[in-house]
Amino acid sequence: MSRAGWKRAALAAALLVVAAVAILPFQDMPALATPLREALSRSLGRRVELDNVRCTLLPVPALLASNLVIADDPAFGLEPLAYADEVRASIRLSRLLLGSLELGEVRLVGASVNIARTEQSGFNLGAFLKQRLADGKPGEVPRFSLRQSRINFRTGPWKSVYYLNGVDLDAEPPRSAGGEFRWRYEASPARTDRAGQGFGRFTGSGRWMPGPPGGRFAVDVELEHSAVPELMQLVAGRDIGLEGRFTARAFLDGPLSALEVRGQIEVEDLERPAFFGLRSRNIEIPFRGLLNLVAQTLALNSAAPERGRTAAPLNLRLEGSGLLTSPRWSAEIGFDNLPAPALLDICRRLGLEAPAGVAVEGGVSGAARFATGAAANGELRFPSLQLRIGDAPAVEVADGLLRLDGDLLTLENARITTPKRSPATLRGEWNLSSGSLGFDAATEDMEIAELNGALAAFPALGKMPLAGSCTQGRWRGRLALSMEPGESPEQGRRRWSGRISLSDSRCQPEGWPEPLLLAKAQLELLGAGWRLRESEARFAGAAVRASAQFQPAGEPPLTAEISAERVTGAQLERLFRMAQPPPRGLFDRTLRRRAGMPAWLRRLDARGSMKVSMLLLGRQEFENVEAHFRWRAGHVSIDGLRANWKGAQVEAAARAALWQEEPEYSVRATVTGLETGGGTIDAELEAATTTLESGLERRTRGWAEASSPLLRLPSGASLRQVRASLSYDGERSRNPWRLGSVSFWVDGQFWSGRGEASAEGAARIWPGAQGARWEGALWPPALAPAAR
Repeated sequence: MSRAGWKRAALAAALLVVAAVAILPFQDMPALATPLREALSRSLGRRVELDNVRCTLLPVPALLASNLVIADDPAFGLEPLAYADEVRASIRLSRLLLGSLELGEVRLVGASVNIARTEQSGFNLGAFLKQRLADGKPGEVPRFSLRQSRINFRTGPWKSVYYLNGVDLDAEPPRSAGGEFRWRYEASPARTDRAGQGFGRFTGSGRWMPGPPGGRFAVDVELEHSAVPELMQLVAGRDIGLEGRFTARAFLDGPLSALEVRGQIEVEDLERPAFFGLRSRNIEIPFRGLLNLVAQTLALNSAAPERGRTAAPLNLRLEGSGLLTSPRWSAEIGFDNLPAPALLDICRRLGLEAPAGVAVEGGVSGAARFATGAAANGELRFPSLQLRIGDAPAVEVADGLLRLDGDLLTLENARITTPKRSPATLRGEWNLSSGSLGFDAATEDMEIAELNGALAAFPALGKMPLAGSCTQGRWRGRLALSMEPGESPEQGRRRWSGRISLSDSRCQPEGWPEPLLLAKAQLELLGAGWRLRESEARFAGAAVRASAQFQPAGEPPLTAEISAERVTGAQLERLFRMAQPPPRGLFDRTLRRRAGMPAWLRRLDARGSMKVSMLLLGRQEFENVEAHFRWRAGHVSIDGLRANWKGAQVEAAARAALWQEEPEYSVRATVTGLETGGGTIDAELEAATTTLESGLERRTRGWAEASSPLLRLPSGASLRQVRASLSYDGERSRNPWRLGSVSFWVDGQFWSGRGEASAEGAARIWPGAQGARWEGALWPPALAPAAR
C-alpha cells in the first residue's frame, strides 16, 4: 500500500475512533447489561440492578449505566445499600484481552448511600468492607468513588435526623494482604428537619487498618470556614443569632467502639463584640473526647489552648447518644468571670429576654447544663455587679447566686447597695414558663423613693399598696411580692406581704388633694390589702394618729381609727375636697354637663371612729369629740357624735354630700346642760352649711328648739319654764337670728312673744300682746324689760 493509502487508512481509523468516542456514550448497548451487572455483583459482593448501559473510551475505557440499585445484606433490612443516578465502571484492559471483564474503578454519581446498623450484625458498611477484602485478592478489589452523593444513617428501622450531603469520596482498597484501606472525602452535614442543603463543608482523609476486633481507624476531619449560624442550625436546630465565622479540625483514632477524638475550633471575624464578651479576632477552643460508633455515644470536653492563643472563658462538655437515629444531647457550659453583657446577650438569643432598659456590668461565673428532652439547669455566681435601669444610677449587687432548675429561676440572698448607699438583701423566684414571679427584699434603712423607682421600672409588677404613693421618706423591714400573670397586667394577680416601718415619709394616695406626711408608721402588707399601725401623720397642718386596714373583699374594704389633738373646719374641708368635682368651665355650664366621678372615688367605702381633743368650727370650739363615720363615694355620714361645747354635752349626727358643685354639710344635735351663768339650757337643733372654712357663719342656716327650767338674768329677773324657737340664716348679715316664739313665766305671769338678734348677739323681744319689750344680749342671756 502506498504512502497515500496508509495516510487515508490512518485518517479513516482516526475518524472511526473519534466517532466511537462521540457516539458510544449515547448508544444503548443491552448486550453489555448482563456482563456489567455480573462484574459489579462480583466486585461489590451484592446483587445489583441497572439499565441503559453505554460505553465510553475516554479518559479510559469504561461502561456507563443508569438507575443503579445495590442490594444490602438482608441482615440489615430490605432497604438497598445504595441508589445511584449513574454508575461509571472502568475496565481493566489487561483482563479484557484475556476474555475477562474486571473493573478497575466503580464511580457512583448522584448516589444515595444508606449506612445501617443493627444490634446483631453491626454496621453494614463494615460487613461489606470485610467481605470484599476477604473475598478479593489484593489488587483485584476495584477502587470506589462517589460524586455529588448523599449518605444517610439508620439504626434498625429508625433513620437519623442527620445526613451528609454533596459527598465526594475516593476510596482506595489495599494493594497487599493486611494492607490499609484509604479514602479521601468532602461532604456537608445536614438535617432532615431543615430546608438547607448543608451546613459548612468537611474535608479530610482516613485509613482503616485490619485487626481484631474490627480494625483500627485513623480519620482526619477539617471544617472549612463556615458561619456560626450554620453550626447552630446543625446542632441546636435553629439560629440563635450569634455572628462570626469558624473553622474546625479533628482527628479520630481507634476502633469503632473507642475512637479517640482530638481537635480544636477556631472562631474568627467576630461581627459582634458581645460574643462571649471578647473582641479578639481569633478564639481557640481545643477539645478532647471519645466516640463510640457501636454504642452511638460521644463525649467531648474542652481543653486548654496552646501558648499564645486566646482562650474563650468557657469550659464545655458535650455528650451525645443515639447519634445515628434519634440523637440526644447533653451539654454543660462552665464559665469564669464571663462579662455580664455577654451573658445577657446569650440569654436573649436563647429566648430569655431581660426586662427592657436593664444594663449589667461585671463578671459572672457558674455553669449551665442542657439536655435533649430535659429542662435546663445551672447556677450563676456574681461577686460584684453594676445593675442599671434606664438612665438611673447603678445599683451594686454582690455575693449573688442565681440557680436555674428547669423553668424555675431562683435568686439566693444577694446583697444590694443602692445609688444612695443604702444596703439591702434580695431573693426571689421566677417561673419562666408561667411567668409567675416572687421576690423578698429586706433592709435596715432605705429611701422609699428608691424602692418605688425600681418597681416603676417594671410596670408589670405594679405599685406597692399605700407605700407606693410615697415620694419621700425612709423604710426598713422586709417585704415580698408574688405575682401570677394574667392576659393583661390588670388581670394579673399580685400578692404583697411583709412588715415595714416608714419614717419621715411624704405620701399622696390616689385622689388626695395634698400630701400626707407620715412621721412614723408600721405598715403590714396583706396580699392586695394592708394594715397601718402606730402612725403619726400630718395632713393639711393637722397632726393625727391613725391605724387603718384595707381588704378589697372586706365590708367595708377600709376601716380606720383616727385621733388628733386639734382639728379645724378648714382642715376638714381640705380633706373633703378630694371628693369634690373640679370646677366647671363656661362650656360645661352652658351645656349643663357634669364631670364623671372617678373610679377610685366610686370604689371608696370606709368606716371608722375618730377622737379629737379640740375641734374648731368657725368661732365655736368643741372638746373631746368622739364619733363613728362611714364614707361611701361622695357621701360621708357621722353617727354617735359626742362632744363638749361650752360645758354642755352634745350628741349629734352629721352628713356631708360632696360630689356636687357646692358641698353640703348638715348636722342634727341635742345639747344638754348648757351653762349660762344663771341656769342651764337644753336644745335640739339642725344646721346646714356649704363650707367648714372661714365665713362659716355667713353660709350657715338652721333652727333650734331651746328650753330651761330657770334662768336668772343679770337684771335680777328670774325666768321660769323658758321655751324658745330660733332660726338662723347667715345670709341675713344684719340680724341672722330669728326668734319665732319665746315664752316664759316671770313674777308669776306668763309672757310670750317673738324677736330677733344681730350677729353680735344684741337681741330684742317684743310681746305678742300688751306688755313690756325685752332687750339685751342673746348670749349669754342678759335681757331686761325696755323702758317705755
